[in-house]
Amino acid sequence: MLVKVKDAEGLMRDVNSRAILNVNKNVLLKDQMYQEQLKKEKHMEASINNLKDEVSSIKSDISKILEMLSNRGE
Repeated sequence: MLVKVKDAEGLMRDVNSRAILNVNKNVLLKDQMYQEQLKKEKHMEASINNLKDEVSSIKSDISKILEMLSNRGE
């Protein structure tokens, strides 16, 4: 059974477990949207880091190729 928490709108107490629950749907929806945004940002950050690694690898390969070509011309 849930009872209202005094002076706290949107909060209810479970009388069995004594847990306080947030029953404000707007707050819950905002939190879900925030969590989704965090997940998207982490995915984007991982993608950017992956691209940085790939560009670094390509630069290294180009440097090696240029060095090999300059040694052939000597």
